[in-house]
Amino acid sequence: PELAVQRIVDMTGKQASEIKVLYITTPQNTYSKAAPWIIESRQGLEKTGFQIQEYDLEGVDEKSVRAQVEDSDIVWVSGGNTFYFLYWAEKVNLKTILQGFLNRGGVYAGESAGVVCQIKDLEPIKWSDNPDKAPEIVKEGMQLTDVVALPHWGNGKYFDVMNKIKTYYENKGIKLYLLKDGEALIIENDKVEQI
Repeated sequence: PELAVQRIVDMTGKQASEIKVLYITTPQNTYSKAAPWIIESRQGLEKTGFQIQEYDLEGVDEKSVRAQVEDSDIVWVSGGNTFYFLYWAEKVNLKTILQGFLNRGGVYAGESAGVVCQIKDLEPIKWSDNPDKAPEIVKEGMQLTDVVALPHWGNGKYFDVMNKIKTYYENKGIKLYLLKDGEALIIENDKVEQI
């Protein structure tokens, strides 16, 4: 993770202590805040030395989200339920806001749900995340990138479902990046690097 953090720092052109991260925690809302993976994720992010602002999309308006994003160097989406997150993201027009943010040089980062929420075809993601957790059905991801990455590759807990998801995308001719826990995918200027 240290190498990935350094690459993110380099992408912003700032020192770690100067980097403002908007940490969107909405995917976590369908889980207990005391879940070990939530605590571990937050602690890992805090170790970066970034200035972290936790933010929940649920119940806020587009204007508020736009202001928060525009005041950030990095938008980081947590793990959790992909469908729940995308429902609220759609309500506040997050995709459009993030497109402008990225065009201005902002950096998007995510973990687990924050990774797979980019995939257009979410059909197989329902095998790992319950779509019924979202107030309404969500059929497509945000598609800020065409790259398809699957997190938790090789993790015994997710082994069967990730293999099933991998097979689904491969059968459609879609190239996949399989990310083990602790690995990152850096996408910069159409260059993709797995570290």
